[in-house]
Amino acid sequence: MMEGCSLNPCSPSDVPMCLKQLEAAEEPACEPSSEMMLSLVAAVDPFGARAADAQRADAEGLPAYTPGDVWMVDDEVPREDSAAEFVDLLSNPERFTGYKGFESRSIWAAIYSENCFLDEDDDEDDEAEDLDYEDPVFGDSGHGPHAQQCLEKRVFFRLISGLHSSITCHLVDEYFFEDSQTWGPNLDMFKARFAAHPEHLDNLYFAYMLALRAFDKAAPLLSAYHYRTDNASEQAAVRITMGELVETLRGELTAARCDVPFDESRLFRGPDAAALRAAFQRKFYNISRIMDCVGCSKCRLWGKVQIRGLSVALRILFGDGSASSLAKLTRNQILTFVWTLHRLSESVAIVNRMHARHARATSLWTGVTVLVLVAAAGFATAVVRWFICRSSRARPSKLAKQD
Repeated sequence: MMEGCSLNPCSPSDVPMCLKQLEAAEEPACEPSSEMMLSLVAAVDPFGARAADAQRADAEGLPAYTPGDVWMVDDEVPREDSAAEFVDLLSNPERFTGYKGFESRSIWAAIYSENCFLDEDDDEDDEAEDLDYEDPVFGDSGHGPHAQQCLEKRVFFRLISGLHSSITCHLVDEYFFEDSQTWGPNLDMFKARFAAHPEHLDNLYFAYMLALRAFDKAAPLLSAYHYRTDNASEQAAVRITMGELVETLRGELTAARCDVPFDESRLFRGPDAAALRAAFQRKFYNISRIMDCVGCSKCRLWGKVQIRGLSVALRILFGDGSASSLAKLTRNQILTFVWTLHRLSESVAIVNRMHARHARATSLWTGVTVLVLVAAAGFATAVVRWFICRSSRARPSKLAKQD
C-alpha cells in the first residue's frame, strides 16, 4: 500500500470514554460532542467494512439497520471486533494519496455503470424535461443515454457526479508535487478535469444544495440534539456551535432559494413510485459496497463517510419526514452527514479559489503579453523612424548628384 494511503488511527488514550462504552445500561446514550468527538469515526475496518449483524444494537440501543430503513448502509464493524479502530478525520485529511490509474478508474466506472438504470424498462417520466440535466458520464447536454430518463434517475446520476466532482476538488486542492516535495493546489489538474466539462461542477452545486436542503429539514433535531460529553463546558460549547451552524446554513439556503436545483416533493410520485424508490435505494446501497473495493485505506474511508452522509441526507429528504423518524438518527449518522456537508461546502470554496487563481494567472500573463507587445511596438517604431530619418538624409544627396 502507498504511504499516503495509510490511516493514522487513534491511540486508546485519545478516544473519549463515551465512545468506548458498549451497551452499558446504566450509562446514557453516547452522542456527538466536541470537535474532537465529531471528528472520530467509530469502528473503521482497515481491510474493508463488513456488515454487522442486522439484529445487533449499536451504542444508542437502536438497530444499526432494519429492512424498513434501506437508505442506511449498515457496514460498521462491531466495536468489539479486533479489526475495529477509531479514526480521527482531522488527522487523516482528504487529499491526494497517489491512488490513481486503472484501479481508481475501475471503481468509478463500476459506480457509474454497474449502478445504472439502463437495463430497466421503465416508462419515461413526463416531468423529465423540466430538469436541466448534464450527463455526468459522457459530458453531454441532454444527449447522453441518461438524458431522457425520468427525474429520479437523473437526480441519482447528478448526485453521484456531484460527489465525484467534490472528491476531485479535494484531491487537486491538496496535491503532492513530487518534484518539489510540497503540498499545494494543482491548477493545471483542476482545468484538465473541469474545463471541458463544466457540467460536472453544476452537479457539485446540485449535490451541495441537496445536502443543504436536508440540513434545513433536520435543523430542529440538530439544534435540540443532546451532544453529550464528559466535560460540561465542552457540552455547552458544542450546543452553541451547532446552533450557530444551523443559523448560518439556513441563512445560506434562504439566500439560494431563488435557484433551487430541484423540488424533492416531485420525486417518487405516480404509479411507479414504489419501484423507483426501491431501485434508487438499492443502487445507492450498492455504491457503498463498491467503495469496499478501493485499494487505498484513506480513500476508502472518505468515500464511505461521504456515501453514508449522502444516504442520511436522502433519508431526511425522502423518509416519512416525521419527528420520530428523524429522532432515530444515530451519532455516526449525524456525524457523517455533517462531515459530508462540510466536504461539499469546502469543494464549492475550492472551485472559487481555483477560479480566482486562474484569473490572476491569466491577468498576469495578459499583462506580460501587453508589455512585450508595447516593447515590440516601440522597437518597431524606433526602427521605422531610424529608416525614415536615414532615407531623408540620403535623398538630398542623391538629388544633388542628379543635378
